[in-house]
Amino acid sequence: MTARPQLNQDVSLEFQRFLQKVRLLDLRPIASQLIQAQPQRAPQSIVRAIADYLEFLYLVDRHPHLQLVPTVEVDEVWHHHILDTRKYAGDCQLLFGKFIHHATYVGTYSEEERLAQLQAFTLTQALYRHYFGRTIGSIPADCESWVDNTSQNRSAVQATVNRLPDEVLNLMNYST
Repeated sequence: MTARPQLNQDVSLEFQRFLQKVRLLDLRPIASQLIQAQPQRAPQSIVRAIADYLEFLYLVDRHPHLQLVPTVEVDEVWHHHILDTRKYAGDCQLLFGKFIHHATYVGTYSEEERLAQLQAFTLTQALYRHYFGRTIGSIPADCESWVDNTSQNRSAVQATVNRLPDEVLNLMNYST
């Protein structure tokens, strides 16, 4: 098993605060559903997928004004979480103070929307690399996160992008 990279000091503190809330969640039903759906899957793989999902949720928490795109593996965990709608709504309230929407676009993208979705996935990967020092899978899911937060706008997105280190922006090929 490979060691996880160390988070930088300020990210680590914020992430630890988020994990304090995560520890209040009961993730066993999600793990159980994943095991039942794929009994041949290695338990370590399921644990890794759930950990990646929680890190994705942290990114959603840190950047509610961005539409983030998970990997296929993270999206699978997200789907199993959403299936228990009351639990999911309660968990969202605990973690974020509001509901986090899951927007699925399987087969309905125009070419322009597909490019925007891939750019959002690239941004998600860059944020993941910035916060956690590694990337997750390379296949984007046909969905995105959506936070009903009308007070956020394009300038908030631009402010987030402006705070990212140049090396992250270069990885994203994002022009400010």
